Amino acid sequence: MLNFIKHLTSKLRFCKSGASLFSTALMVTSVGLVVGAATPLVKIYDQQQKMAVSAENNNQISTALREYIDIHGRLPCPAPLDADMDTADFGKEISAGSGCNDASVTHAGIMTREGRDGETVQIGAVPVRTLGISDHTLVDGWGNRFIYAVSGHFTTGSPDFTKDNGAINLLDSNDNHVTSAPGNVIYIVLSMGSRDVSSININGYETAACEKVNAG
Repeated sequence: MLNFIKHLTSKLRFCKSGASLFSTALMVTSVGLVVGAATPLVKIYDQQQKMAVSAENNNQISTALREYIDIHGRLPCPAPLDADMDTADFGKEISAGSGCNDASVTHAGIMTREGRDGETVQIGAVPVRTLGISDHTLVDGWGNRFIYAVSGHFTTGSPDFTKDNGAINLLDSNDNHVTSAPGNVIYIVLSMGSRDVSSININGYETAACEKVNAG
């Protein structure tokens, strides 16, 4: 046993540099394992931060829409989804006279769809400049513009907001209505989130290929 210990000590003495390299390799491997294990946590944190930004901006939009109703007695029409920040249409509602309750609103960045009982639904971007809020409130945490859809008859005249009679249908993946009554949603502000679907960034450029969407 004594001879074995002397032999091992001799080997360690002569292989000092080799032992150091081994220790370094072991340390690098350990760091790699720690970084690898932390990567999913970083991704989760990043997603949570983006969701928090989306929720905050959505809250600001909702507050601004309520204040707009208090002042004007109606909801604003959507702004064009594709308007560049340097253009006159950016963040401003596109209306026909006093609202957008028919198909007369024609703009490349505004979509007109038929909702409940043939009612008009206008779909575009949040009209942040009409609402008087920051341009950057226009986008979610992923840097893409919120989708703003509104029942047309709530954008003109003096609609009764106490009645549950919007024109927007909300359906789940099985085409089942998810609201208390079919087609009773007055307006919606929607973030596409992290899904790899068609989105428009703050500058008005498409960030993913369009998918077919059934609205109404």
